[in-house]
Amino acid sequence: MMNVARWVHKIEAILAMAHIFVVHFFIESYRPSAFPLNAHIFHGAAELEALEKEHPAWIERMRAEGRLEERIVTQPPRAVQIAFFGFGLSMVALGLLLLLGMLFFAVDLSL
Repeated sequence: MMNVARWVHKIEAILAMAHIFVVHFFIESYRPSAFPLNAHIFHGAAELEALEKEHPAWIERMRAEGRLEERIVTQPPRAVQIAFFGFGLSMVALGLLLLLGMLFFAVDLSL
């Protein structure tokens, strides 16, 4: 039973990593508006122009309700954005390395 549980767990881990990689990396990072990295995931401040293109109904509703101006925040300093960008790209590289390592060692599934 332990060997079967180990085998199932390895397959589940590979499928989970592949799903996370595909969903978060390809769908989120390869959008033309977010390429190469959507940096506002780190600080939460998105540019209004980008939001008007991606979520026009939401922005229009916020304007109509008069709540848009209170939600506008300033972007973090450029040095902080560069640090976020470097961290994000290093995490993407680590994710690629882990995915390749898992695929390389997937041969162990038969053991």
